[in-house]
Amino acid sequence: MSANWRAVGFAAAFYLLLGANLPYLPVWLERARGLSGTEISLIFAAGTLLRIFLGPLVGAQSEQKGLKRTLFQLSVILVLAHGLVVPEGPTILLAMVIGAAAVFGGVIIPLSETLLLAGTKRGWPDYGLARAIGSMAFIATNLVLGFLIARYGAEIVIWWLLFASILLAGMSLIQPAELGASRQAQAAGANLQTSLNEGFGLYASNPRILMAGLASSFIQAAHAYYYNLGSNVWLGQGIAEAHLGSLWSIGVALEVLLLIVSGWLFRSWSAGAIMLLGGLGAMLRWTIIGFAPSIGVLYLAQAMHALSFAATHIGYMQFLRSEVAPEKVGVVISISSAVGYGPMLAILGIIAGYWYDTFPSAQAQGFWIMAASAFAGCLCILPILRSQPQSAAVGG
Repeated sequence: MSANWRAVGFAAAFYLLLGANLPYLPVWLERARGLSGTEISLIFAAGTLLRIFLGPLVGAQSEQKGLKRTLFQLSVILVLAHGLVVPEGPTILLAMVIGAAAVFGGVIIPLSETLLLAGTKRGWPDYGLARAIGSMAFIATNLVLGFLIARYGAEIVIWWLLFASILLAGMSLIQPAELGASRQAQAAGANLQTSLNEGFGLYASNPRILMAGLASSFIQAAHAYYYNLGSNVWLGQGIAEAHLGSLWSIGVALEVLLLIVSGWLFRSWSAGAIMLLGGLGAMLRWTIIGFAPSIGVLYLAQAMHALSFAATHIGYMQFLRSEVAPEKVGVVISISSAVGYGPMLAILGIIAGYWYDTFPSAQAQGFWIMAASAFAGCLCILPILRSQPQSAAVGG
């Protein structure tokens, strides 16, 4: 199996996990375990905030100890965490293990992107198609798990998460041996502190990298209400449970389509322009959903996930490829995720949970807070559009 397809296999396994976690775990926590919106948001926010400290360290470790080894260790932790989700266990234990899964699952996200970028540099599939296949796994999970929940009950979510974690650990083991520590790092005797200093140094020396990271963080963190409580909000509006899987899937389906054609569609676009398209799409999406529209309009708004998430993501990855030396991409993504996206996601998630509990008759209007975050992201993109890129050969 080529390195490209091994990377695809890992991504697909990860999105089998994420496809169960985002739409269905918050509903299970509220309806089966009786947690409030604030409690659910605090659990996920705590995990997100812990990633501020853990994310850069793990990103640096992957550079020094090897990406393959790091991914396997994180996957094993997810297996243990999901294995401890006892349906009728104490709430404090539930909060601890769900929070731990949120921490280490979140840390895997930037490393998974690093794996895809490294594994698809040559050959087929390319990055866009490889990332699209991962998204297809997300869609399949949305639809299949929705059917299984209707047939066997919500507890099937926990078993799915455990199965996906085990599969993820297995896929990490078959990654190429060259995903070990780089020879340069070994020869130089580099350590975690050196890697972190170099990563943060890129942000200090290149304002474009800083602004792109902030822009991506504001726009992607605007998904907080959707990720934490979107399904709960829609059920509260009287939308049938049968629509949940489809509402999540339609956005990811359009995301897949955009990823597949991105190389052709955006071939003459700058990375900043692609990110701005994503930010504007996010503003429009959350504004519409904040009006609690009819189911038909809601499906149309959900289709904008192709812009709010995928276009922003494609633009940011394209930006990093052009501005950051390849061996530093993993650390830069991890730092951006930890100190930008992570805190913003946690803060917006807590605000969303408070809004959800405090204004039960206006829960949908909480999405307008997310639109404001996307607007802030668009403002951060403007300096990137006006400035000229620096050379990635010198690390940006």
